[in-house]
Amino acid sequence: MKTLRAKISCYASHGVWKIVNPLLSSLAPKEVSDPFDAKQTEMMKFHVTTLHEIEPSNLDSYYLAPHIILYFFDSKSQQEFKKNELPTLETFRKKYTRGYINIQYVFVNDPKKTGTKSFFGDGSNYIPYLQLQLNDLSVFHIKSNGEIKKKDVSNAWNDYTTLIKQSVLQRVEDLKKLTQNVTKIQDFRNALTYVSIYDDLGYYSYSLQVLNHTKKQLLKNASEIFDCFMSRASYGYSLDLSTGSDEAEEQLASSPDSIPLYDLLFILSKRVVSCYFSLERPWSSIEAVWVFLTENLNTISSTGLLEQHQINLWVANVLAILIQFCQNEISMGRTQTFKYYTASLEWYLRILPVINADLDKYPPAEEAKLGRNVLEVLQEKDGLRHEMNKLYERLCLIYVNNGYIRSAALVAQAERQYTHASNKEKTFMHQMVRPLTKGPRFQNLQIPSPESYKTLKDKECMLAAAIHLVIGGEDSEVAAKVLNDFFSAAHPNVEAMKFNFPISVDVTQKVNPTRGQISKFNMKFICPFQHKIHVPLVSLIFRSETKNLSSIIAKDVEIFDGATAEFEGVFDYVGVQKLFSVEFHAQNLCLQIQMTNTKYHIVVDQEIPPFTLKIELPEYLLPNWQYALIKLQCSQKMNLQMKVNGIKYKSGMLKLENESTDIKPTINDKNEMVFEDVPEGNHELYVLIFAQNVGSFSITVSSENHSETVEQKFQVSEFLDVKVEYLRSTGVGMITGSTDIQRGIGIQSISFLDKNGATMESNAIGIPAPLGPSKRTALFEINGVPETAVVTLSQEGLKPFTLRFNVSEIDEEIVEMGSEIAVAPLTVLIPESSNLFTV
Repeated sequence: MKTLRAKISCYASHGVWKIVNPLLSSLAPKEVSDPFDAKQTEMMKFHVTTLHEIEPSNLDSYYLAPHIILYFFDSKSQQEFKKNELPTLETFRKKYTRGYINIQYVFVNDPKKTGTKSFFGDGSNYIPYLQLQLNDLSVFHIKSNGEIKKKDVSNAWNDYTTLIKQSVLQRVEDLKKLTQNVTKIQDFRNALTYVSIYDDLGYYSYSLQVLNHTKKQLLKNASEIFDCFMSRASYGYSLDLSTGSDEAEEQLASSPDSIPLYDLLFILSKRVVSCYFSLERPWSSIEAVWVFLTENLNTISSTGLLEQHQINLWVANVLAILIQFCQNEISMGRTQTFKYYTASLEWYLRILPVINADLDKYPPAEEAKLGRNVLEVLQEKDGLRHEMNKLYERLCLIYVNNGYIRSAALVAQAERQYTHASNKEKTFMHQMVRPLTKGPRFQNLQIPSPESYKTLKDKECMLAAAIHLVIGGEDSEVAAKVLNDFFSAAHPNVEAMKFNFPISVDVTQKVNPTRGQISKFNMKFICPFQHKIHVPLVSLIFRSETKNLSSIIAKDVEIFDGATAEFEGVFDYVGVQKLFSVEFHAQNLCLQIQMTNTKYHIVVDQEIPPFTLKIELPEYLLPNWQYALIKLQCSQKMNLQMKVNGIKYKSGMLKLENESTDIKPTINDKNEMVFEDVPEGNHELYVLIFAQNVGSFSITVSSENHSETVEQKFQVSEFLDVKVEYLRSTGVGMITGSTDIQRGIGIQSISFLDKNGATMESNAIGIPAPLGPSKRTALFEINGVPETAVVTLSQEGLKPFTLRFNVSEIDEEIVEMGSEIAVAPLTVLIPESSNLFTV
């Protein structure tokens, strides 16, 4: 683990510093280890550097600012402190106080001058006075020999180490807040400071989290922050893994508000590389450079700032760096870089001849700036041929040693134009086919005429034809004819086989498939041959991010470069679907072509659910029975099962949209409410719930092929108590209400509904009625038996709102019958400005 260098700035006169410094420096902890977080999973190590500064510096830099400022003074008396030291101290405090810097005051006490050892006189009260004036005060006593007491300094260092940790934690917390949203260049600078602090502590995993977050923020807000993607100066930054981003960071420091996006992405990439090297994961550093190259290449090309030959040289230089580092890693037995090694070699071998053709376009200045080694190699006699031959041989050897025989054979064929050693090529071809054949190994895979196929078995013949179709040349036309013959006839003895084949597909129209629905769209084939191959059935296999496969098919397809075909199928998984393989089918024959290098993908949307579920509640519930409104939007007719968890409830009727009848639920053996034949439309269900305390409940609704759960949190208001009772024999009722304290709530009016929901005639006595801690009662006369009371209440500053209560029937024998039920509106408290109120 790395050790943080903690900085302490000491403000003192030369005389005081001369006395204090020897012991202060000698007793400074060489290394302190302290838990960094509450879980004590990370330890913070630091050693301390003390600096005597006339004026503390870099105070506004989270990275460079001192962690503690020590203010030393040696005033001889209380009067001298008030007159001379206190004004200076107050000015110092205002000037240098920062939230992440701890200022500590140190009184250097010479008892001979201050008289603090005396039990009488002003000196005995001096130090207590200073402690009242200065909360953060340490006292260093001077002994009779003129030296500081060792115990005083040791005790002070125990406090200072704690303050150093607090300073570090405060900086981390501040920077975390400042970098949540990166919307300007200064936010990026803060992010780099944030990373630097973690790097100094050795917390590289935290540094990587900050770097990844910063990158996402930059890309998200790029249009608001940057005027351009790249500048001419950006072109010269080296991606060599052994160097840092000093040049780009100097440019960042000198450009207050304007710098290209590329420069900041380059700095982030370099910081990521540095973190992985510190974590002893060099293969991850190589991956980071590869990702930087592939993610930014297309954007660099589209800016128009650089000519294509300059871009090619930049790419070649990066690839050469990757190849060298990968080779070093593999030589030490680290195989994690294998895929980047082979991919870099393949790419480098493709781009090198292009650069060689443009050699006259690179002036000396360009050569000196970037890609010097690449250009020097090509400018030698037969430089291209020697370099290509050397790298092809290396790549073939890598593939053979790791079992990638097919890839080795293709590389050997590509090497033909740079070497005359065809025996090597034949050897690789034979090695490739031998593991796939049961018969004796044949002597030559070259196909000068159709007659050659007569000496090969079906499987060997098909494989050889596929290879020669890819590599082109004089054999490709014959190879296309042979494959046509294979796919047009039955070959029951030919097994399904896999093959690495450089073919890809691209969509010719906008594709936006939906999961579970039949999708049709045209795809175009991109392949390195013009010869036509007729295939009865082509299947494109897509793999989701969760590695699940879906397929679409096209029938009677002619395959050649640029050919199009209509594919049809159903995608079973949502999200990004990457093309995984292409399968050519003909009766019992299947040739599966692996699409390992394709970047083509589509995004499958979520299918439209058969229903959606929503719960509506008041902001506050009353501590009693009341209704929760459940809204169901159904897109088709279906049966539904509903279950309520986490709260007492009673089922209700499902009120259908545009229907005169409602659906009464039945209860199944799982204690679920079952609603049968629910039609399409927007429906509502009032479910009685009983809420006593703050909490939450969930409702799950299921159909045959879809399920949805909604969780609802609620709060309970306990300050309002209302009860409505009715005496049948007299036709008179009573409403009683109270609140816990005086809240300015009152009953404005009351009306009644019968069991069918119709309004009843009534006459209230004593309403309006204000409510308070004492119970308030009002009477009402009514013709008939009421079922529900609709009570309108008002509160100062709010618009009137309504509550519904079940009416309890009483008579001479039954004091109280039934339960009080409150049906709250969907919004209990409605501001006066609202226009949504209806009674």
